[in-house]
Amino acid sequence: SGEKSDGGEERGSLLEVAAGLLSEDGEEACGEGDRLSRALEILSYLSTRKEAKEDIAHKKFGKTTILQMLVTRSSGGDKEGTGTLPPLAAYGLASVFSNLAVTNATLHREAFRDKEITMEEYDRLKGLEHAAGAGGGKAGGNPSTREDDGDTPETLAARVE
Repeated sequence: SGEKSDGGEERGSLLEVAAGLLSEDGEEACGEGDRLSRALEILSYLSTRKEAKEDIAHKKFGKTTILQMLVTRSSGGDKEGTGTLPPLAAYGLASVFSNLAVTNATLHREAFRDKEITMEEYDRLKGLEHAAGAGGGKAGGNPSTREDDGDTPETLAARVE
């Protein structure tokens, strides 16, 4: 299936783990801070990928989406009711939210702001490298892969509704 070839099966498994860590179930397995930190570590990595962004925002894990779980955690603070999150958890939440609120193409363009080479020149060079076989099959060797990942302004709007 296409999901296996693009890491969909692994992504789905990692999202299930993160959802489980964010849920109320199984808290005896490890401390609350550890659960949240582990979930945010997984989500910080996955939220850089378009398909995972969509799953985080829209796919139900149990009765709710991961995004809804994160919003609940961010607005309620810790479980003891102090209203604050540990600094690393707050940073992790901010990282996930910021990844969800931007397209990958926008991030790519911003990376080239105020640089000596333009994004188009870089993509052309990567295309030449890929065509010459020097790309070694690395992801991103084909300049169209970043722009054509389907992470469009429309999918962004649907995520942040």
